[in-house]
Amino acid sequence: MYNEPPEHFVKTIQGVQRNLRQLLKMPEWSPDDWRRVLVVVVSDGRAKIHPDTLTLIGLMGGYQDGVMKKAYQGLPTQAHLFEVTTMAQFHGDPESGTKPVYPGARNNEAVVPLQLLFCLKEQNKQVRAPV
Repeated sequence: MYNEPPEHFVKTIQGVQRNLRQLLKMPEWSPDDWRRVLVVVVSDGRAKIHPDTLTLIGLMGGYQDGVMKKAYQGLPTQAHLFEVTTMAQFHGDPESGTKPVYPGARNNEAVVPLQLLFCLKEQNKQVRAPV
């Protein structure tokens, strides 16, 4: 993800949640098999991510402002990782405004937990792995 507007992020997450609900209906899957799925979102650069998209990820519990550091033990930070199992679901058309819906809210679809790993890269460049 580079600088996608929040509407694109919501459409993607809605599609993932819809697909996960369909998987759980298959005979070889049990209702608790949502634990077998991990959604990984990588954002290419802390300064490049759309601020409203970052807010939506925060509403899902997948981002916390104020905990990131630019360096650790004298070394520059490459990326920030946030992990959450969320029950937040987005309902409605993202183009006309959508809001997260949490368990207990009235809706016609089962709320399935979603495991989310959000990687926010510090810089807009390839992360170098040690050799």
